[in-house]
This record gives sequence, C-alpha cells and structure tokens, in this order.
Amino acid sequence: MSTLSNIRDFSSFETFLRLCAQSSGELLNTTHLSRESQISPNTAKEWLNILAASYIVFLLPPYFSNARKRLTKTPKLYFYDTGLLCYLLGIHSVGELIRHPKRGAVFENLIIEETLKRGFNANGESRLYFYRDSNAVEVDLMDMTDSLSPQLIEIRSGITPRDDFFRHLKTVGRDLDIPIEQRQVVYRGGSSFRTPNGRFVSAKDYLLR
Repeated sequence: MSTLSNIRDFSSFETFLRLCAQSSGELLNTTHLSRESQISPNTAKEWLNILAASYIVFLLPPYFSNARKRLTKTPKLYFYDTGLLCYLLGIHSVGELIRHPKRGAVFENLIIEETLKRGFNANGESRLYFYRDSNAVEVDLMDMTDSLSPQLIEIRSGITPRDDFFRHLKTVGRDLDIPIEQRQVVYRGGSSFRTPNGRFVSAKDYLLR
C-alpha cells in the first residue's frame, strides 16, 4: 500500500494501466507507454514496478543462450489475472472476446499466467521464458523449470490444428536439442494428440494438469 500511495494522478495511472492491457503479450516498450500516458519515462518505470509488486502484471524474460544467434533482450508484458485484462480491454462477454482483435493475446496471457501460477502452487519457482531471434523466429513459452525436460510451447487461439503451428518449434527445438516429445502446441480445439512434429494439447487438458 505504501507504493500505491506514491501515485498522485490516478487518471493518468488508469490510462497507463489500460495501455498496459493493450500491450499484453508484446515486447515491453516503456517509451510508448510513457508517451501515450503523457508521463515521464521514469514515472512509467516506477508505475510498472508498482504493478509488478502488486501482482497485477509480470514480465516474461527472453531466453538467452551462448549460441551465436542474436536474441532479443527485451521482456514481454503480461497480466496475472485474465479477467482484469479483459475488463481493461473493454471485453465483457465471450462473444465480445471472440470478436476482439486482442483475443489471441488474451488466450496467450491465460496460458502463460496459469503456467506461472502452477509453479507458485507447487511451492516451487517456475523458470519461464520466451524465445525470439533477429530472424523473427519465436516460441511463445519455454518452460525450463525441469532442466532435464525443457518444454517448448506454441500458443494458438484457433480451434483447428495445423501443421505449420510447429514451424518455429522445429527450428528452435533443433537448435537447442529439445526433442519432439517436448514440443507442444496449446490451442482452443477440443482434442489432444501426438503428431510427427510434436503434440497438440487442448487448452482444457493443459489447464487441468
């Protein structure tokens, strides 16, 4: 509460919070957030720290390796509560969510948020990352909590499984020597099954683990 008391302009803070919601699932850009909120970059960083300390938002760090590939060093922004995220985006029903341009980002936030909470509930510490290199090869989530069984996870809000969802999983899995059995696509479809490229996992099955 002592950190929240440092906020004097609640109107600007609300604008800032809604802009954070618009930026969910994206690389953190404090310059954009400060400019659009009409606050200083230092204030934007301070408010982000307040939101993180209050368990409202969290930053997903990028994966680093010793390989020669150029990897991004900027974290991504997510919310701990998808319900709050939807409220800030003006989404009030399932129908509105399905039609909303941020529906993919909301679904991605849900899967990553619940993966993080799963680690908290297990009285452990999750080691979660995302992967992105200079060639736009990206994997939404890397769960490195079990160092002997790292998981590559692509998150798709569609309900129809497609082989091309594994495209970046194959590239990154090959480069990092992560076997096919540890590559998965989490999607909104109703069934989970194996393929020659990895596993399709329904969101329901993933969240009920």
